[in-house]
Amino acid sequence: RNEQAANQLLDTLSKITECTFNTTLKNDETFKQNGDIVEDFYELTSQYLKKSPNRLIQNTNFLKTIFERAICGLLIDETKAHDAICDFFNEFVSYFSNEHD
Repeated sequence: RNEQAANQLLDTLSKITECTFNTTLKNDETFKQNGDIVEDFYELTSQYLKKSPNRLIQNTNFLKTIFERAICGLLIDETKAHDAICDFFNEFVSYFSNEHD
């Protein structure tokens, strides 16, 4: 059951990501205009990473997209968005740091 729920959650996150990056956050300008959505998206992604990191990390194309857009998000002048993106990066790095302890 947990396996199925985790797969469904990743599928939902993938759909949210695709929709978000193809419309609301499709380029640098839309990132600048929608800092609150950048913040919410990366908070959501960080929560998923905390709960089910292996699933997210195994999906390299998906992860690549999230990282590329995160770098774009760091270029905007929005503190809360930066914090959410940095929390995502910290969570990602922590996963690998803890794995090797």
